Amino acid sequence: MKKLFLVVAILFAFVLQGMAQDTNSKIEQWKAALNLSVDQETQIKAAFAARKTKIDAARAVSPKDKAAIKAAKEEFRAKVKTILTPEQQAKLKEWKKNNKGKGRGKGKGKSKDKDKENDEDDDDLD
Repeated sequence: MKKLFLVVAILFAFVLQGMAQDTNSKIEQWKAALNLSVDQETQIKAAFAARKTKIDAARAVSPKDKAAIKAAKEEFRAKVKTILTPEQQAKLKEWKKNNKGKGRGKGKGKSKDKDKENDEDDDDLD
């Protein structure tokens, strides 16, 4: 039993590390693409963290509560718009347009309903 618990704990640690790397990777991509200042980078990191906390909390209460998840994402988008300059917002929009469908295996072997669900889940300015 102790071995099982240890294996589960190790796997959980790897998953958490991977999620942190995803966020750090996104921030680095944004930093390079949008030429973020140090202050903007700090604010964006905080916005990502707040979004993740709210989404995780909503999923913990009810995994099917799309409204709470959507609200957290909309709040994130609004916060990002207050952080970025109009020029950076335009760059982000163009960058997203050019990278549409890239990342996290979008469109590979998934049904249309599943793609739509994932698009809603990932439609967060990244």
